[in-house]
Amino acid sequence: MITQEFSNDKSISQTNLKYETLEKGPKRKYTRKSKTDEKAKAMIDQMIHEQTNEQTIEPTNRQIIEEKYDE
Repeated sequence: MITQEFSNDKSISQTNLKYETLEKGPKRKYTRKSKTDEKAKAMIDQMIHEQTNEQTIEPTNRQIIEEKYDE
């Protein structure tokens, strides 16, 4: 009789288990590039290229002007 009560208590404790499921995140990150990102990058590259051209042309123009005034 004691063994039956013990087995009943054991089965009751097993049924009171609480399960929690963890939320899974995305399996992989979104890595696709959009066309707008490519267009924006192209515009920025073009602007940087124009600025570097202006910076290199400006000193040469100053040198030419200074040489003309020195003569």
